[in-house]
Amino acid sequence: METLTPTPVQTPITNDIIAINAEQVHRLVEIVIFKQRHLMTNILKRTLSEISLTQFILLELLSARESLSMGQLAKFMGHTTPATTGLIERLVTANLVERATMPTDRRQILIKITPRGAALVSQAKQEMIQAMCAVATKLTPEDQQAWYRVNKVIHEYLNPDGLRREQRQNKEELAPAVVLADV
Repeated sequence: METLTPTPVQTPITNDIIAINAEQVHRLVEIVIFKQRHLMTNILKRTLSEISLTQFILLELLSARESLSMGQLAKFMGHTTPATTGLIERLVTANLVERATMPTDRRQILIKITPRGAALVSQAKQEMIQAMCAVATKLTPEDQQAWYRVNKVIHEYLNPDGLRREQRQNKEELAPAVVLADV
């Protein structure tokens, strides 16, 4: 795979607390944007060749809940409802999710993961665990713990109170929060 040359960013890194240099920060950005996505995409190609990374994220979201409305899925993904509808339509065609009506409002369409979709999510997660373990074997035990701590901090920074905060604001917006489980 070709390594991309990072485009220099004009904004200097001015935070005195940062203990790595600007080149290292730019390399981290490249890793996050390209390498981690590349890892996920390669795993999905082996297990879920018929769906995209975005569709997998939708499946993963649905696997943690009984069902979600199209609007809830769109909001979580940061997409428009029509764009989300297109993604879901392909998952319905592949028999990975199904539509259902809300018992209290038959006009409201809910999306549920199918047993086939749940099995594919489980299989992909197992492949991801194997890939993470393969990476971990290249690290010392101390570095493995540091890797975990760094990723936990990133998660907490990007999602300090996550969907739980949204739930308090709009209790009916989403089902139970998406929270990374401690490994």
